[in-house]
Amino acid sequence: MQSPEDGSPKFFAFKNPEKYQGIRGWLLLFAVSLVFLNPLLALYSLGVLVFSNRQLNPVFRYYPGLFTIALIESLIALGLVAFGAYAGILLWRKVPGAVYVIKKYLAAVLIYGILLAISEFTLAVQYNLPPAVLLQSMLRVVGIAFYYLLWMSFLRNSKRVEVNFGKEAANYQPLKWLGF
Repeated sequence: MQSPEDGSPKFFAFKNPEKYQGIRGWLLLFAVSLVFLNPLLALYSLGVLVFSNRQLNPVFRYYPGLFTIALIESLIALGLVAFGAYAGILLWRKVPGAVYVIKKYLAAVLIYGILLAISEFTLAVQYNLPPAVLLQSMLRVVGIAFYYLLWMSFLRNSKRVEVNFGKEAANYQPLKWLGF
């Protein structure tokens, strides 16, 4: 098998690397989720937030300033989703360096989730919000951490990623300084 960069022979620690050529299986599912599913969910969430009746939402009714904060957080999340869609397109097109961009996206999602949890916890304490709001925030952070760990583990251990993008890309850790 030839290396995509310089044409030199490339050797793998597993049999039949040819069957792992191309973006298929879980790697294709990941690319599709980044390019289509995540943007649709983010637009839906933003739409629900913007077009919902603030009078029906008890939290926004009692604390109108929280709506502005939620809107700003949603716009930041939308920017992050746009970064993910860009990374997904690179992955889908097998652009060299796509896995590096994807892993940086995943690191950004994890950092955003941590910052979101800190800000929501601070707001919950400051405004004395009901415990259900804090629980929902913590569950979202657990989901974000699970998403990060799941896809980073997949990208690190996938034979398809190794064959299409190289072992160095598979082993790249954007948050190595944090132990991730």
